[in-house]
Amino acid sequence: MIVYKYVSLTALRGIIESHRIGFTRPIDFNDPFDQPRVLRSAYPRGMNTLFDTYVTGEEMARNADTTWGQCAVASFTRTYDNGLMWSHYADGHRGAVIEIDADVAKLTSPGLLIPVQFGSVIYMKRPNRDTYENRKRIAEIGDQRFDIENYELLQRLFLSKANLVGI
Repeated sequence: MIVYKYVSLTALRGIIESHRIGFTRPIDFNDPFDQPRVLRSAYPRGMNTLFDTYVTGEEMARNADTTWGQCAVASFTRTYDNGLMWSHYADGHRGAVIEIDADVAKLTSPGLLIPVQFGSVIYMKRPNRDTYENRKRIAEIGDQRFDIENYELLQRLFLSKANLVGI
């Protein structure tokens, strides 16, 4: 799988010299609506853990916030000729675009939180009207094996940027 990364010339020099691509913590994103939000109301008031200790919903939400704070994200695209990407990420059309073989770069590794082949963000012209009434069912799945047939449903649930507005 080939992916592309738009960068400024300064970033390109750093990538060439270090043989590394930078990842960014969500807290450092320039668009606050791109940051993952932990929806407090999705957690129960509290529950007993496996070891019979009681954990409140707020503690669970804080743990989720901490986990997101420890993650890092790199943005890639599947197109090398997108004018908006050139303008925004490549220093106003003065930067570069790098072609990356995601398999060789190990960006498709199942050990990643979201491997590059599953990280598509769907931008919509209208707000997402899904009420996600199945949240409880999804939460009860726990550590069941992920069925790739359900990928699109999972993608729509977690990666819809429009859903973050107002949370």
